[in-house]
Amino acid sequence: MNYAECDLIDRGFRLVEGDMPLPEIWGLDNTGDQAFYHAGIVGYPDNALMCIDRVDRTKTLAILPDGAALPEGGTEILAADVVDLLLTEYGWPEGTTLVDGLPVAPERAR
Repeated sequence: MNYAECDLIDRGFRLVEGDMPLPEIWGLDNTGDQAFYHAGIVGYPDNALMCIDRVDRTKTLAILPDGAALPEGGTEILAADVVDLLLTEYGWPEGTTLVDGLPVAPERAR
């Protein structure tokens, strides 16, 4: 497996009528001329097997198949650094490990 961290761009909320960006949706009732939608988040690499978003949704950790090219604008992450990155930047619980290249929660004591 290969790993890369990629920046995400949140396109935010927009009014349905006129497709105008909204700085916030607080107080809007999402009906009539106040109807809005979320325009999505972009930046996920097409060749990722799995993407894990940071809590603030500004970056994603992409798990790529062996031999896959690094996504444009992505930063390569060494496999040895993935667990530390998940623990410090992505909110995974202490003891998180990778199994077959995918993060898993720690086992519980029986």
